[in-house]
Amino acid sequence: VEQGIFHIRGSEELSYFQWAERYFGLAHQPRERLRPVSRKEIEREAARPQRAVLGMSAYFKLDLPPLPPLDEALRHYVRTEMD
Repeated sequence: VEQGIFHIRGSEELSYFQWAERYFGLAHQPRERLRPVSRKEIEREAARPQRAVLGMSAYFKLDLPPLPPLDEALRHYVRTEMD
């Protein structure tokens, strides 16, 4: 059995902004509070990747069940954490 930190996500590959849009919609938050920001607008000491999507290869190697669709998982989170 592999050990360590596993980053997991659903089958959809979304940007951080796209994820926030979904979350804000399901949490009934005003989307006007969101603004997409390019990598060039944020000054960071370390170089940032062109596209930052979490890999799932370690999860799939363990033959674990598929994760629920993102909207279903977000609805569950909003229901349980925001009530």
